[in-house]
Amino acid sequence: MKANDRDLDLLFEIGTMRHLARSWRQFGGVPFANVAEHSYRVLWIALLLARAEGRTSTSLKMALIHDLPETRTGDLNYVQRQYNAPDATEALSDSLVDTSIAEEVLELWLEYRSVRPSKRRLSKTPTIWIVILSFRKRRPLDQAFQRYSRRLAKGFSSNCTPRVQSDFQSYPSGKLP
Repeated sequence: MKANDRDLDLLFEIGTMRHLARSWRQFGGVPFANVAEHSYRVLWIALLLARAEGRTSTSLKMALIHDLPETRTGDLNYVQRQYNAPDATEALSDSLVDTSIAEEVLELWLEYRSVRPSKRRLSKTPTIWIVILSFRKRRPLDQAFQRYSRRLAKGFSSNCTPRVQSDFQSYPSGKLP
Protein backbone atom coordinates (compact mmCIF):
# COMPACT_ATOMS: atom_id res chain seq x y z
CA MET A 1 0.00 0.00 0.00
CA LYS A 2 1.30 3.40 -0.96
CA ALA A 3 0.95 6.18 1.60
CA ASN A 4 -1.05 9.11 0.36
CA ASP A 5 -0.24 12.74 1.11
CA ARG A 6 -2.79 12.87 3.94
CA ASP A 7 -1.15 9.85 5.60
CA LEU A 8 2.15 11.73 5.49
CA ASP A 9 0.47 14.86 6.87
CA LEU A 10 -0.91 12.79 9.74
CA LEU A 11 2.54 11.37 10.50
CA PHE A 12 3.93 14.91 10.56
CA GLU A 13 1.13 15.99 12.90
CA ILE A 14 1.82 13.04 15.20
CA GLY A 15 5.46 14.15 15.26
CA THR A 16 4.41 17.54 16.64
CA MET A 17 3.40 15.83 19.88
CA ARG A 18 7.03 16.10 20.97
CA HIS A 19 6.56 19.89 21.14
CA LEU A 20 3.48 19.72 23.41
CA ALA A 21 4.21 20.02 27.11
CA ARG A 22 2.16 17.96 29.57
CA SER A 23 -0.10 20.41 31.40
CA TRP A 24 -0.16 18.58 34.73
CA ARG A 25 3.32 19.91 35.39
CA GLN A 26 1.51 23.08 36.47
CA PHE A 27 0.98 21.28 39.78
CA GLY A 28 4.49 19.90 40.14
CA GLY A 29 6.58 22.53 38.42
CA VAL A 30 8.85 20.03 36.68
CA PRO A 31 8.49 19.10 33.00
CA PHE A 32 8.80 15.31 33.25
CA ALA A 33 7.71 14.59 29.70
CA ASN A 34 6.13 15.97 26.58
CA VAL A 35 2.99 14.43 25.09
CA ALA A 36 4.98 12.17 22.73
CA GLU A 37 7.09 10.76 25.57
CA HIS A 38 3.97 10.29 27.67
CA SER A 39 2.17 8.47 24.84
CA TYR A 40 5.12 6.15 24.26
CA ARG A 41 5.30 5.23 27.93
CA VAL A 42 1.51 4.72 28.03
CA LEU A 43 1.89 2.15 25.22
CA TRP A 44 4.40 0.10 27.18
CA ILE A 45 2.42 0.21 30.41
CA ALA A 46 -0.78 -0.65 28.50
CA LEU A 47 1.00 -3.63 26.92
CA LEU A 48 2.04 -4.98 30.31
CA LEU A 49 -1.36 -4.43 31.92
CA ALA A 50 -3.36 -5.64 28.92
CA ARG A 51 -1.30 -8.79 28.61
CA ALA A 52 -2.12 -9.60 32.23
CA GLU A 53 -5.83 -9.11 31.49
CA GLY A 54 -5.83 -10.71 28.03
CA ARG A 55 -6.91 -7.63 26.05
CA THR A 56 -3.73 -6.67 24.27
CA SER A 57 -4.75 -5.65 20.75
CA THR A 58 -7.61 -3.26 21.49
CA SER A 59 -5.94 -1.85 24.58
CA LEU A 60 -2.78 -1.02 22.66
CA LYS A 61 -4.72 0.66 19.88
CA MET A 62 -6.65 2.73 22.40
CA ALA A 63 -3.45 3.67 24.20
CA LEU A 64 -1.94 4.67 20.87
CA ILE A 65 -4.73 7.10 20.01
CA HIS A 66 -5.72 8.31 23.49
CA ASP A 67 -3.90 11.66 23.19
CA LEU A 68 -3.90 12.08 19.40
CA PRO A 69 -6.55 14.87 19.49
CA GLU A 70 -4.12 16.89 21.63
CA THR A 71 -2.14 17.70 18.48
CA ARG A 72 -5.01 20.13 17.84
CA THR A 73 -6.51 20.82 21.26
CA GLY A 74 -3.43 20.85 23.45
CA ASP A 75 -3.08 18.93 26.72
CA LEU A 76 -5.53 20.23 29.32
CA ASN A 77 -5.36 19.24 32.97
CA TYR A 78 -8.44 18.72 35.10
CA VAL A 79 -8.63 22.39 36.21
CA GLN A 80 -8.26 23.72 32.67
CA ARG A 81 -11.02 21.34 31.49
CA GLN A 82 -13.45 23.12 33.80
CA TYR A 83 -13.08 26.26 31.69
CA ASN A 84 -12.33 24.80 28.26
CA ALA A 85 -14.32 22.19 26.41
CA PRO A 86 -12.39 21.09 23.31
CA ASP A 87 -14.16 18.72 20.98
CA ALA A 88 -11.62 15.90 20.90
CA THR A 89 -13.71 13.85 18.49
CA GLU A 90 -13.89 16.70 16.00
CA ALA A 91 -10.17 17.39 16.38
CA LEU A 92 -9.34 13.74 15.74
CA SER A 93 -11.76 13.53 12.84
CA ASP A 94 -10.20 16.60 11.22
CA SER A 95 -6.72 15.11 11.68
CA LEU A 96 -7.77 11.90 9.96
CA VAL A 97 -9.65 13.33 6.95
CA ASP A 98 -8.72 11.42 3.78
CA THR A 99 -6.15 9.20 5.53
CA SER A 100 -6.08 5.47 4.92
CA ILE A 101 -6.76 4.74 8.62
CA ALA A 102 -9.52 7.28 9.27
CA GLU A 103 -12.40 4.82 9.50
CA GLU A 104 -10.61 2.36 11.78
CA VAL A 105 -9.24 5.00 14.14
CA LEU A 106 -12.51 6.94 14.40
CA GLU A 107 -14.42 3.73 15.11
CA LEU A 108 -11.95 2.84 17.85
CA TRP A 109 -12.09 6.39 19.25
CA LEU A 110 -15.88 6.35 19.40
CA GLU A 111 -15.75 2.99 21.17
CA TYR A 112 -13.20 4.38 23.64
CA ARG A 113 -15.32 7.48 24.28
CA SER A 114 -18.59 5.54 24.58
CA VAL A 115 -17.38 3.62 27.60
CA ARG A 116 -18.30 5.32 30.87
CA PRO A 117 -15.17 6.89 32.40
CA SER A 118 -15.48 4.66 35.47
CA LYS A 119 -15.27 1.62 33.16
CA ARG A 120 -12.34 2.96 31.12
CA ARG A 121 -9.94 1.67 33.74
CA LEU A 122 -7.42 -0.10 31.57
CA SER A 123 -6.99 2.92 29.32
CA LYS A 124 -6.57 5.30 32.27
CA THR A 125 -4.31 3.12 34.40
CA PRO A 126 -1.12 3.65 32.30
CA THR A 127 -1.43 7.43 32.68
CA ILE A 128 -1.89 7.02 36.42
CA TRP A 129 1.24 4.88 36.67
CA ILE A 130 3.23 7.43 34.65
CA VAL A 131 2.28 10.20 37.07
CA ILE A 132 3.21 8.04 40.04
CA LEU A 133 6.50 6.90 38.48
CA SER A 134 7.38 10.47 37.55
CA PHE A 135 6.82 11.67 41.10
CA ARG A 136 8.69 8.68 42.49
CA LYS A 137 11.69 9.71 40.40
CA ARG A 138 11.82 12.94 42.41
CA ARG A 139 11.81 11.15 45.78
CA PRO A 140 15.25 12.26 46.93
CA LEU A 141 14.64 15.82 45.77
CA ASP A 142 11.40 16.90 47.36
CA GLN A 143 9.40 15.50 50.28
CA ALA A 144 6.41 17.70 49.41
CA PHE A 145 6.29 16.05 46.01
CA GLN A 146 6.22 12.67 47.72
CA ARG A 147 3.26 13.65 49.88
CA TYR A 148 1.46 14.89 46.75
CA SER A 149 2.25 11.70 44.84
CA ARG A 150 0.89 9.57 47.71
CA ARG A 151 -2.39 11.52 47.54
CA LEU A 152 -2.43 10.97 43.77
CA ALA A 153 -1.85 7.26 44.22
CA LYS A 154 -4.70 6.94 46.71
CA GLY A 155 -7.11 8.99 44.62
CA PHE A 156 -6.20 7.37 41.33
CA SER A 157 -6.22 3.80 42.57
CA SER A 158 -10.01 3.78 42.52
CA ASN A 159 -9.87 4.31 38.73
CA CYS A 160 -7.43 1.45 38.17
CA THR A 161 -8.04 -2.11 37.15
CA PRO A 162 -8.65 -4.57 40.02
CA ARG A 163 -5.11 -5.93 39.59
CA VAL A 164 -3.56 -2.48 40.01
CA GLN A 165 -5.87 -1.73 42.95
CA SER A 166 -4.55 -4.83 44.70
CA ASP A 167 -0.98 -3.71 43.92
CA PHE A 168 -1.68 -0.38 45.62
CA GLN A 169 -3.20 -2.13 48.62
CA SER A 170 -0.22 -4.46 48.96
CA TYR A 171 2.18 -1.60 49.65
CA PRO A 172 2.61 -0.32 53.19
CA SER A 173 0.25 2.54 54.00
CA GLY A 174 1.34 5.78 52.38
CA LYS A 175 4.20 4.19 50.42
CA LEU A 176 4.58 4.38 46.69
CA PRO A 177 5.35 1.31 44.62
